[in-house]
Amino acid sequence: MDDLVSAVRELRKALGDSQQAFATRLGMSMRAIANYETDRAPSGRALYKLEQLARASGQYELAHKFAQALATEMEWVQEAGQPVWTGLVRELVRNQKLCAGWPEIAAVLVGELEKLIAKAKSGMQIASPLNSQEAAVANLESYLTEARYALEGSVEQKVERLAKEWLKSNPDKTMEQAAIWTQHPELYAQYRQERANAARGTQFEDSLAVHGTRQHAARQKARKGKKS
Repeated sequence: MDDLVSAVRELRKALGDSQQAFATRLGMSMRAIANYETDRAPSGRALYKLEQLARASGQYELAHKFAQALATEMEWVQEAGQPVWTGLVRELVRNQKLCAGWPEIAAVLVGELEKLIAKAKSGMQIASPLNSQEAAVANLESYLTEARYALEGSVEQKVERLAKEWLKSNPDKTMEQAAIWTQHPELYAQYRQERANAARGTQFEDSLAVHGTRQHAARQKARKGKKS
């Protein structure tokens, strides 16, 4: 705890801030900063904010201390290099529009996650902060579904584009009032199909195979085949 207490104080002084200015910069109360500098170590979101501020201001050693503390709290430190790699991926994601190779990187990450899940399902024990292999697989499959949708889905970008176009001719309205999903039910059907596609092979496939998707139609056909 002493290391973190001194790290908070050191970062504030490096920035030349009073406790009030430092608190404002971080979006915290001055009381919180006073506590972090005396007898209570920061945790959770506070650690994340401190790490980001330290890194942005060139205080890399302090950023590393905050990142290590957050990683310990989140049980990320089974491997010494984990905070480095999680931070690296986070920054690439944040700046993906500037990274020409991001689509290829994302596809490789999804592919490796698929392989890891397959190994876990085959009985190989995987490292996880969760209490059971079943919970670990469910957690990975939820990430996989969202990652596939982010990589393969396109309908939400169409909806956003249509909403912006509508707002140009209706400047007194809000994005919520655009109601693109209601005006274009075919886009909502496409959205549901893309979500179902993203869940292929996971335990979420059935729940996302809602009426109107190809997966739902195939399931209905299979049921009819069994009855006959």
